[in-house]
Amino acid sequence: MEYIYNKEQDKIISYPLNPLLVLAGAGSGKTSTIIGRIINLVNDRNVQPESILVLTFTNDAARHMQIKLEKELGANANKVQVCTFHGFSKNILMDKYLELGYSRPPRLMNSGDENYIIRKHFNDLGKLNSMMYKRDPITAISSFKNMFESFRNNLFSNAELCEYKEKELKRIKKNIDFEDKEKSKQIIDAIDAFFKYQNWKKEENYIDYGDMIINLWYLLNENESFIADVQGKNKHIIIDEFQDNNY
Repeated sequence: MEYIYNKEQDKIISYPLNPLLVLAGAGSGKTSTIIGRIINLVNDRNVQPESILVLTFTNDAARHMQIKLEKELGANANKVQVCTFHGFSKNILMDKYLELGYSRPPRLMNSGDENYIIRKHFNDLGKLNSMMYKRDPITAISSFKNMFESFRNNLFSNAELCEYKEKELKRIKKNIDFEDKEKSKQIIDAIDAFFKYQNWKKEENYIDYGDMIINLWYLLNENESFIADVQGKNKHIIIDEFQDNNY
């Protein structure tokens, strides 16, 4: 299929091998421009297709991109890595699982598995600070899951969570308002539970979606040889729908 590009798209496609941010509205042809950029890299600039990493926001978008590339690049399209952020992270996790503390390649959990693990170990959490969590374990589990997701979406390290916990402990001592104290106690309980939850999953070789990202983040921050390896393999990184991604 022969794409017809306008002047602005041609400028993007032939742009030098430097960082580039494209801002355009829905339906303006961003995806077809990305396809054109990849074709240009491979066919006109002799870029090795295996050195191109394309990150999309959804699995459907990744499949759509791969199909279009196959029509334009043939066999070379299969050498271009097109996946979601979670897919990219999972591939690395399956290769580096021993370094991350798993004894074998971990299995991906669903929401039911997450509920089961927390309920199974709920009594192992010890004494809870929150009155609401003490009275209503079902609400506690639901709240924990939401806060666990927030911790990982913000890429908090264990050290940062410990600092956060200390701040909340100090707030409790200063604050006489019951509701504010209760909120602080819920955060403290969630942080304590999060550390245990992460260990329970590793003991059973489980990961959830949040683990894919946080484990990759850990490797990028703690393992210099890993960073060099990832940078060596992925010379050209293209991110579709960048605005839809969190930090």
